[in-house]
Amino acid sequence: MASGGHPEGAALVTRHDQLAGSLARLQRLAASRQAALMESVCRLEYLAESAELEEWVAEQQAAASSEDYGQDYEHLLILRYKFEELRHRVESGGERFNQCEELAKKLVASDSPYIADIEKRQEGLGESWERMVEKIQSRSQRLAAAGEIHRFHRDAGDLLARAGERRAHLAPPPTPRDLRAATALLRDHDAAENDMVSIDAQT
Repeated sequence: MASGGHPEGAALVTRHDQLAGSLARLQRLAASRQAALMESVCRLEYLAESAELEEWVAEQQAAASSEDYGQDYEHLLILRYKFEELRHRVESGGERFNQCEELAKKLVASDSPYIADIEKRQEGLGESWERMVEKIQSRSQRLAAAGEIHRFHRDAGDLLARAGERRAHLAPPPTPRDLRAATALLRDHDAAENDMVSIDAQT
């Protein structure tokens, strides 16, 4: 325009350059604002997910801290079944923890102004997770030990009951009056003796 001799050509070129500069600044500002908004969305998503996960971890840790080992072997089997369900839930929850960890890394890599807070929160979450895993391992070992004890008591009770029955059979019988009664008495004695040998082998 300016070279075409338009009377306001120079002013129009200047104005065009000013508008182009303003547009470029506006685009940079919009891009910066969009990046800040995306960072805020990711941060809020991370904070919500990490808070929910932290609460869930505390619940699982409380369940793994139980000191209940059952009243007997059958009760212990129920507790072990529930414990296996807990262990399965925690294994499935590992995926949530990994996703939370990845989101935290993404935020730290984005030069968020909240890097220190995010790192501190994720470190605390990681420590809580480790404590929960340790509690689960400890509970597993303690349940196994309790199983051995309950099994011993059950087996010992069974043996004592059988021994009591045999003892009653071995009480001095009345003197047999004929050969048939003596033979039956001898058979009972042999059976009781065999049972005692069997019980002795189990102890």
